[in-house]
Amino acid sequence: MTFVPNTYTLYTGTRLPDGRTSVVVLEGGVESRLIEREDIAKLSNEPFDWCPQTSKYSTRAKLALAILLDCLRDENLVIRLFQNFAWQVVETFPRKGWSIADFEIRRWVILQDLIDARRATLDTGEID
Repeated sequence: MTFVPNTYTLYTGTRLPDGRTSVVVLEGGVESRLIEREDIAKLSNEPFDWCPQTSKYSTRAKLALAILLDCLRDENLVIRLFQNFAWQVVETFPRKGWSIADFEIRRWVILQDLIDARRATLDTGEID
């Protein structure tokens, strides 16, 4: 059973019949296009994409960066995590389309922090 909060933000990507992609954010009943954040990192001139078979890594990284920035609103954290998010999450999205909620993204971030903490513990030899 998955917990779904009463209010959440939903990110949805759709592949149109002509192959182009559309990524929208649904927040509080209002839908808007996901904003490309080239002010943080210039990754690609191409539109967002998520399918490893039909796109370059840079388009997936660009999507990961934009989703994380919109969801987390913490540039330093996003810069640290967006490449792993691209590899571990974005690349798993189905080619035709996908949706991911903000609470799923935050759960992934918490897991990354736990993994990093565990690695640090193993590296220092300080195991409880």
